[in-house]
Amino acid sequence: MRSIRFSRQEVLDYIEEHKLGIFLSYTEVYDKDGNPRELVVDDDDNHIEPEAGPDDTLYEYWGVGTNTGFSTFDAPMSEDKAKYAGVLFHLFVNEYGMGFGDAELLAGSYVTSYKVMQKPLTEEEEQEFRQKAITALKEGNIMFAGPHGEENCENS
Repeated sequence: MRSIRFSRQEVLDYIEEHKLGIFLSYTEVYDKDGNPRELVVDDDDNHIEPEAGPDDTLYEYWGVGTNTGFSTFDAPMSEDKAKYAGVLFHLFVNEYGMGFGDAELLAGSYVTSYKVMQKPLTEEEEQEFRQKAITALKEGNIMFAGPHGEENCENS
């Protein structure tokens, strides 16, 4: 069985190799109080999605087009998560024989539950993280659980 864990580059390569199309299906905008912003209708009766203001929350819903058709994900996500979900969807349908609905749910659930498509840390970011960890250890802000826990921290 094939793994469903991919690096960022593996996702991008898979999309290119299998000619997957990742697209923004629609957006929803909510004001600062959590109320949905209404669609705007122009003079020609065209629906225009509202733009998000500085205090608004924008949710993007993405989809994937494959050689077997297209599908949209029910959960809001970023474009990067949609790319990962698109790859999973394609795998589930084409290699595992899942139906579209189940593949959508599983792929969408996976990318909203796990950190995916993380960009590698730069050397500066790694060094900053190391320094913060060392500082936290020195200040006693980290406790180790288990049989070698608190009493060993005091002896260090």
